[in-house]
Amino acid sequence: MSLEQVTMAFVLIIFIMASYNARSKANKIFVHYTSIDKTVKEKWININDKTVIFDNKEFHILTERIKSRWLCKGFNMFFPTRVNYIEFSWFSRWPHNPNYYNLTIVDPSVSRLINKQDMVKSYVKSSNPAVGKTQSKLMSILPVIAILAVALLAVYMFSENEAMKQWMAQIQNGLNAINQR
Repeated sequence: MSLEQVTMAFVLIIFIMASYNARSKANKIFVHYTSIDKTVKEKWININDKTVIFDNKEFHILTERIKSRWLCKGFNMFFPTRVNYIEFSWFSRWPHNPNYYNLTIVDPSVSRLINKQDMVKSYVKSSNPAVGKTQSKLMSILPVIAILAVALLAVYMFSENEAMKQWMAQIQNGLNAINQR
């Protein structure tokens, strides 16, 4: 192989790596966390995640607090990539506000509203039928039992009532007359 072919192959491999890197970061959020001792921790999460855990604490993701920034670490040092970015601190479970570069302060009224929202979500989730769980044998044949009970009740009512017997006899006689013609 000539030097030109090797150079082209090398450039092609680097281009493929850069495009793969940019695509793999497109559906992720780069989370930055500052702990109580000023230690910085960072991790990647999926864009659909609602929470992230640092130091055994749960932090909530607010999509309106996500900002964009150029990532220039690791392989991205050579090819900076634009990523979704969100920042947390140890004393608030909510992310920093990117518009004013301040922390989110949740007052008691907002906290009560958030707790109500969480309560409603958990109620709705608990009232939905479980997906993938098998029903007991009795629950699976319960509709058949109900249909049989209604049918038996109808037969009992038709057999015990004299007016019903006469009405059924008239219908039967009418059908016999139609069949004889």
